Amino acid sequence: MVESGKGYPYVSVFIWPIRKKFQREIGNIKTLDNKHDCLGYICVDSLARGTFKERYDFDLGAAYSDILYVILKSLKIRENNNIILKKGEQNHE
Repeated sequence: MVESGKGYPYVSVFIWPIRKKFQREIGNIKTLDNKHDCLGYICVDSLARGTFKERYDFDLGAAYSDILYVILKSLKIRENNNIILKKGEQNHE
């Protein structure tokens, strides 16, 4: 959470990436990799100081961004598949 009004019209902001971090296995141990698929960001700002409660609001936003990733990724895959199908139909004409 950032609480600084310097250069911005708001003074409080939370930013969450809409992403999936990839796991890799080393033996029987799963670890998070540095690689991730980022589709965008959720940004929530406020003109007032202390609007957000970090203890609750951060986790809620993080959960929302995780769910949004699944929805946006499935829409992106569906859109890509439709483009491929349309190109295939054009080639058969």
